[in-house]
Amino acid sequence: MDSQFTASLYRHVDAAGRRGYLVMGMLAAIQYALTAGPGLYWRDSGELAAAGLSLGIGHPTGFPLYLMFVKVLSFLPLGSLAFRANLASAVCGAITVGVVYKVTEEVLAAGQVKSSLRRAGAFAASGLLAMVIGFWRSSTVAEVYAPSAALLAIGLLMFWRSIVHPDPRRGLALSLVAGLSAVGIHGMLRWEFVVPWAVLWLWYLVRSRANWPRVAPVFFVLGMAVLAYLPVVSARGPLMDWGHPHSMTALWRHLAATRIREAFAGQMLTTNTTWLWFHFKIFTAQLWDQLLGPAPILLLVGIIAMAAHRHRRARRPVVLMAALLVWIAATDCVYAFWVNPMGIEDLQNGTGLLVAGAVLTGVGLVSTARFLAQSLHGLAVTASIVLVLITVVPPAASAWTEKVSGADWGASTWNRAASDQLLPAGIVLVQSDDLAAGQSYLHVVEDARPDVVILVRQHLWDVVTDRRVVVRAERHDWLLSLVEDYASGTKKARLAGRLGFLRALMDHAGTQPVYWEPGDEKDVRAVAGRLRPGVPLFFVAPPMLGHAVPIIQRVAALLGGQPGLMSRRVAARHLTAVGRLAYRRALVDRGHMGAWLANAVMLYHAALKRRLRHVPALVDMGAALALQADRLWASGDRQRAKIMMGRAVSATNTALEDEPLRGPALVNSARYEVRLAGWLHDPARLKRAVDRLNLAIRVGYDGPSTTFLLGVIFARRGQYHKAATWFERTLKADPGNKAAKAYLDKARSL
Repeated sequence: MDSQFTASLYRHVDAAGRRGYLVMGMLAAIQYALTAGPGLYWRDSGELAAAGLSLGIGHPTGFPLYLMFVKVLSFLPLGSLAFRANLASAVCGAITVGVVYKVTEEVLAAGQVKSSLRRAGAFAASGLLAMVIGFWRSSTVAEVYAPSAALLAIGLLMFWRSIVHPDPRRGLALSLVAGLSAVGIHGMLRWEFVVPWAVLWLWYLVRSRANWPRVAPVFFVLGMAVLAYLPVVSARGPLMDWGHPHSMTALWRHLAATRIREAFAGQMLTTNTTWLWFHFKIFTAQLWDQLLGPAPILLLVGIIAMAAHRHRRARRPVVLMAALLVWIAATDCVYAFWVNPMGIEDLQNGTGLLVAGAVLTGVGLVSTARFLAQSLHGLAVTASIVLVLITVVPPAASAWTEKVSGADWGASTWNRAASDQLLPAGIVLVQSDDLAAGQSYLHVVEDARPDVVILVRQHLWDVVTDRRVVVRAERHDWLLSLVEDYASGTKKARLAGRLGFLRALMDHAGTQPVYWEPGDEKDVRAVAGRLRPGVPLFFVAPPMLGHAVPIIQRVAALLGGQPGLMSRRVAARHLTAVGRLAYRRALVDRGHMGAWLANAVMLYHAALKRRLRHVPALVDMGAALALQADRLWASGDRQRAKIMMGRAVSATNTALEDEPLRGPALVNSARYEVRLAGWLHDPARLKRAVDRLNLAIRVGYDGPSTTFLLGVIFARRGQYHKAATWFERTLKADPGNKAAKAYLDKARSL
């Protein structure tokens, strides 16, 4: 009986092993479906869900294939519409996991690796990908990353089979996938997959006598046909119509993400080597933190093992596959730190790198196990099982905290609270992707609050350019007229006049309620101290704060008792913005400065509790503590003033440990060091201040405040010639700076 049971169990295990890709895909589907968001998620998720569910247009580069897939899944009678949009990513994530298993197994089979070891390597590759937090998160929310990974993984499998056993059907199918990759989902697929496909196609066209390479461009163009979705849908005027790509010019701008590049011109494709190196270090450290365990080392071993493949018959395809995987990893890495550094913190980068890295890790694991066991197959299997466990378990344990024990679905309550906050005929000026996308979803999908107009502050030139106001403006003729007035100017004038447009909007609004999301601090000048803090939105009205506790309690109530990482970040950002408002009031309301500063510090502390070491809160807290120190020094309480200024330095330096190139923090830290150098008679602090300011200049933060402070430091050192040079530079940037003029005259006279 026991022998029959053992034999039966072995047969079932062996059958499961032969269909391991299905098993892993199903397990991943269950994992992602159970942890998928029941409603809205943060960042762009709401906007992409709304665009897909309504068959509209999403932000560049459009993602037509993804939007159509979301629409198809919206017909499933499962949960809310937002959940169905999230489920689209779960399905794609499960497909990716299953296909990665298959790719890894087939690559190992080319090396004549026995089936048990092949399955161990394939299980490690697919299990690692399924569990790593970046991919797990992408597979549970309405985003384009898991669908992009699925298309990339399918392309990898077809690429491998095309070079191992060239076949017309495989070549044409590969060309179709390449066409879909070019325009269907994420723009990075053009570099990660379409470029290698083009190289392979050209090689076959020149070196092969087969006919299929001549027909392949037709299938490539057929795949690109999904692009027609964008102009066709845009022409019918949907509510979600990002960029309105109805014409060839508008379509090209959309595919090239022109407006996003305009909005983030200072961060994308920078040539500042200091920033590039910083972003590279941050991304690689983040990737290492996600993979954990021996996975990064096994990945490198996999590259070496595939490049040094010995079997003559399979050598060329294995080496070509290794080159493709390294190309994907390298291009994705460059994209992360050079093209899209804005997405590093949100884990928006590295999807292709994780897919390619998972395959390489699986190969590296088997190579390592075989090396450790030499010719003993049983020992190699045991070693591979141990390596699988120590490869998959650490990232899974790390991801568990966020995806299972931490609820990160506060976007629904946060956005609904913002919508409930609005009075009829209101105008909402949002700043973050979280509220902009969430409000778009509520307006378009749930038809919520049709009486209000949502404007995204940082993209106001989009509104002006297209003479369109998203989402609805039928009841605001004056607003459409204002848009027409500003649209008559040149592009340069419109970009420079963004602040003017905001001020004009405030003036024309009259008695209509205007709401303002905390965000871009440069825009606050448009409302000139008229912001009344609330949650989640500020109200344009005479300012009133009262005590900070009710606002702190309201934020906690909306985001739940166990918020996830993204929810905690939103809470920290909002509390910091309210604290900044209190700090500004302290600067103008001298009679109640102490009370305003106490409120500000309380709010900053609350922000830091929500998210440990929230950099903006630390920087702003340093400013508030420094102002308190100045007040204490002026009142004669010099001992407490020194302690308070030391705390200001400590808070700012803590922020710089996480973001060492943050310009305002560098200048603030230098300013506090200069103050303490005088109070403590410690000249060494001036040297630290100079180092901070020089770094600020290297990263492009070289405004009048930086150069003026350098002039002051050199004047204190008695280096009057250098001081005069910095004061002259200050006056060149700010001719009306009376303090710099006075200091310059004094430096020249000494």
